[in-house]
Amino acid sequence: MKVLFDAPADVEVAFRDGRMTNVSVSFTQAPPLTEVIAAYEKRFGRPARKTLASKVYGTSTVRWAVRRGGKTMTVTLTEHQGSTGIVFEVR
Repeated sequence: MKVLFDAPADVEVAFRDGRMTNVSVSFTQAPPLTEVIAAYEKRFGRPARKTLASKVYGTSTVRWAVRRGGKTMTVTLTEHQGSTGIVFEVR
């Protein structure tokens, strides 16, 4: 399914008590990490946390917290050895 960044991905939607709680996206062909970060910084603003791997085998994690309508959506972008995933969680 090509949902985000025109890249194929597996998408999992989780529900609790009849409400959506999170959406997990695992890219099967990951878009460039810098492209995703730039797009989300434009959309969500400055991330609450941004740790980029300094080595090839490291893990990069970028997290945004978006508050609207009394709810907070956390967006967590993770990249490790070429595997990229995004988790959208509503609280």
